[in-house]
Amino acid sequence: MRNEDKKGDTPKILLAIPLYNEEKHINAILNEVSKYIDDVLVVDDGSTDGSKLILAKRKNICVISYPC
Repeated sequence: MRNEDKKGDTPKILLAIPLYNEEKHINAILNEVSKYIDDVLVVDDGSTDGSKLILAKRKNICVISYPC
């Protein structure tokens, strides 16, 4: 459950997820964390499986790919 600050505004939480060849798991992980986290940043460290294609289909996350 998210906590409220003194002004009554709900604070936002950013989660950064490092990713490398997690094609089989990334959808389940993103579906679960999106229940609790406001903003999700995935840092793809050069995946060579289908992870990039899965991430490209997601509209509710930010992705940084390395190497750029």
